[in-house]
Amino acid sequence: MLTDDANQIAIPMRKGDETATLRTAIDAAIDELRADGTLKALSEKYFGRDISTEE
Repeated sequence: MLTDDANQIAIPMRKGDETATLRTAIDAAIDELRADGTLKALSEKYFGRDISTEE
């Protein structure tokens, strides 16, 4: 079901130790983008509002 209320985004990848380094790098990149305001700016540009937080 599609809705106008996007609130979670997932990056699919295999579970397990073989993807642990990639998962850590993705988490760090997302944290950096959130901290410098890039996620907020991108969500406002493409979704018309800030969906980068759960509020």
